[in-house]
Amino acid sequence: MDFTRPVLAIDTAARTGWAIYHNKKITSGAISLDSKRIEGPGMRLVRLTSFLDKIEMDYGKPQLVVTEEVRHHLGVSAAHWYGSYCGVIQMWCEERKIDYTGAAVQSVKAFALGNHRAKDRKNSKKEMVTRAQELFGKHIKDDNEADACLILAWAVNDVFHINLLDEKNKENT
Repeated sequence: MDFTRPVLAIDTAARTGWAIYHNKKITSGAISLDSKRIEGPGMRLVRLTSFLDKIEMDYGKPQLVVTEEVRHHLGVSAAHWYGSYCGVIQMWCEERKIDYTGAAVQSVKAFALGNHRAKDRKNSKKEMVTRAQELFGKHIKDDNEADACLILAWAVNDVFHINLLDEKNKENT
């Protein structure tokens, strides 16, 4: 693999964070997949598919898609939606012959924080947002976007052996 095509990272949730590494730049954000009052719940999956199609249209076909690999959900509904989102992403990737993988939450935290546990479990999300802002030197709107940026950095380091955190530091000197 090389960087002729983008790498996409996704933090799946009702508010899905995303980050893409393309042309040596990181672009990121978050989208709401919530269904509106008059819509069926399947609209969440339609929105996710439309979002993936837009990413492909705007940046080209990704060479790799990385999602957060959650191994324990606190609620049944969250677990069901997580499985649905992952299924849509995997199907979308398979149809396009795009490689995809998961990034364990603990691995991403260890990569970003130097330890797989946040210093303060109550403020774990805030800590990840602060760390992402420090590392990437940009405003991060919420924990979903922060997680996606950190998943992206972990994946590029793990798969391509390129540390985006070092690359960012080189740009700032």
